Amino acid sequence: MIRLFAEQAVGIALILGLLYYWTGLPEGSVGELAASSMLLLASLAGLAFLSWRGVQRLRQFPPRGWFQAVALVGFFLAGLAFAYWIAWWIPALSSLTAQTASMVLRFGAGYFVAVAGWVGLLRVLASLKPQTSRAAAGAPLVQ
Repeated sequence: MIRLFAEQAVGIALILGLLYYWTGLPEGSVGELAASSMLLLASLAGLAFLSWRGVQRLRQFPPRGWFQAVALVGFFLAGLAFAYWIAWWIPALSSLTAQTASMVLRFGAGYFVAVAGWVGLLRVLASLKPQTSRAAAGAPLVQ
């Protein structure tokens, strides 16, 4: 479980870095727009692959009942809210060194809680059973 958390944390950080780089790309010509679009699609594909990999690895740890599933989704939303709140909270510190240390600690804590919430959401998604259609199950469509 710790390895999965580390994979998700590093993967999300890389995708966020790509998206940050993507925001500064010029789009003055068709070629630049195409390159920008390809980078955006690659970032979204990376996020989809990261999600799929997390769901596949978490299938063996389903939540125990609907209450735990709802709690994990709530933890995901609370993690996002906490990360947003702690990033915008600015303590009154006098020196630049203390402000920098505070920023690093606050952003690190917010990122940790947000990724933990993300892994909890993936755990809920891993427990969902896909619906099979009658045609996929081999049953006749018309009776």
